[in-house]
Amino acid sequence: MIDSKTKIQILEGSLRCYALGWLSLLPVFGVPLGIGAVAVFWRTWPISRDEQNPARRYLIGGLVLALGGLLVSGGLLLTMSLYLVSKYIGGEI
Repeated sequence: MIDSKTKIQILEGSLRCYALGWLSLLPVFGVPLGIGAVAVFWRTWPISRDEQNPARRYLIGGLVLALGGLLVSGGLLLTMSLYLVSKYIGGEI
């Protein structure tokens, strides 16, 4: 059995990860927020692994949203970079 302080930390970490995961979907500006969501996940997951976490869906959902946001931002930056390189160098993609 864990104390109430640890339970509160687990719930707050889960909800923080979820909120940061949603904000990580903002193109480019969401990259640091996505990294923050992943960091909160890795800080909260070991604490909540053995205990019942009523907000586990939010914790896992935040990780999925953060990884999706990072993937979208990375793809957007890659696409923009390839476009600019092809435009100013004159080559084809």
